[in-house]
Amino acid sequence: MVSSARHVVFSQPASGRWSRFSKHTNRKSGLALAIVCRIQTDVRTICNPDMRRSKAQQRRGFREVAQGSRSCAVRIIRLGFRCRPGYPAATICDGVAFCFWETGVVLEKRKSTSQFDLAIADFAAAVRLRPLWIRLGWNDILSRYRRSTLGPFWSTANMAITVLALGAVYSQIFNMPIRQLLPYIGAGLIVWGFISSIMLDAGALFSGSESYIKQIRLPYSLHACRFVFGKVILLAHDLPIYIVLVAYFGAWPGAVALYAIPGFLLLVVNAVLISLALGMASARFRDIPRIITSLVQIVFLITPIIWTPDLLGPRAYLAYANPLFHLIEIVRAPLLGSLPSAQTVMATLAITAVNLVATTFFFIRFRGRIAYWI
Repeated sequence: MVSSARHVVFSQPASGRWSRFSKHTNRKSGLALAIVCRIQTDVRTICNPDMRRSKAQQRRGFREVAQGSRSCAVRIIRLGFRCRPGYPAATICDGVAFCFWETGVVLEKRKSTSQFDLAIADFAAAVRLRPLWIRLGWNDILSRYRRSTLGPFWSTANMAITVLALGAVYSQIFNMPIRQLLPYIGAGLIVWGFISSIMLDAGALFSGSESYIKQIRLPYSLHACRFVFGKVILLAHDLPIYIVLVAYFGAWPGAVALYAIPGFLLLVVNAVLISLALGMASARFRDIPRIITSLVQIVFLITPIIWTPDLLGPRAYLAYANPLFHLIEIVRAPLLGSLPSAQTVMATLAITAVNLVATTFFFIRFRGRIAYWI
């Protein structure tokens, strides 16, 4: 046996804890039969060459035997034929590159990569490719509102009408001054619009990007970043509503409004994580988007968006137990001139941690199946 830093050359069978078996190639057909097996002490013959069989039959037999053996669960990508002296034909079996020679077999070991490493590399590649998903997200907005007169400002007009209508009605129902309730409803609905659009549209995250996934090798998390960036652009179109409201009622928050920036960053991180999780789940189970659509309206009514938790009296804890309330309040409170409570900050950090752990776990577990689900 001759060994080097990258290759190990065998010209005869060897035994041991890591047993490698090689058969000399037949000089007539050039077929080489070899495999690496995790066998305790013995050497197992994978298959015997039968020169009366065609090359396709030999390839199929080699694959069936290899896949049927529990000691060597391998995937044959390509088998080499017609080997000449000094000219190897190669195949790959799950991280091990086989180069077949007429006089033996050359094995080049490749470092195996875990699913965890692949998932981390996916996230890192998405961060490096941020100019790409920024451009793709911007292009999605352009494509969505192409040849439209107002473009994304149709969403702004819809939001403005909703805020004015709800503010006028609920200020009478709750017997609250409209100058106090209208900015509260306006800021809450703007943030809720961002969250609800994430939940409603995340189901088509991967199925809507099928052409990209099947034709271009891109990180899966890049599609989530692209999706959320497009929603951030739409949110920016609704911000003039908030500016007009606080200017009209003289409710400028001052420097406290800057605390909305880190709160919004936490909201964006949660949006990326939840869109990635919902995208994977919806790619596997196509009924999930319809279930979420049915639940969003109910969640809107039970979340303090157009009403305040104080209206519940001694049962205000029901509002504080709603995780979406904290995700909204950590952005809304600074916009209204008050700091978010410590309870809201801690709840938002806990929600982010849970989303990160859960989404990372499922992404590691099912990342390799996404392309087959869409």
